[in-house]
Amino acid sequence: LLRLGTTGIVASVLPVPDEATRRLMEALHRELATGAGLADALDAARATLDPARDADLVASWAFQVLGAG
Repeated sequence: LLRLGTTGIVASVLPVPDEATRRLMEALHRELATGAGLADALDAARATLDPARDADLVASWAFQVLGAG
């Protein structure tokens, strides 16, 4: 996708729990809607999850930004 002109990708490098991923992606898109860059939006979205919950912890660290952040 990067070779085709996509400037950035958020991708999981591990299997992720559905519900925690949904919450993370909703927060990510809210941040992107404010004009945040991809890396900053992912960082802010991670902060919305509860690290004491295993599923949230996995989802928050399984996703990486590739390309321009």
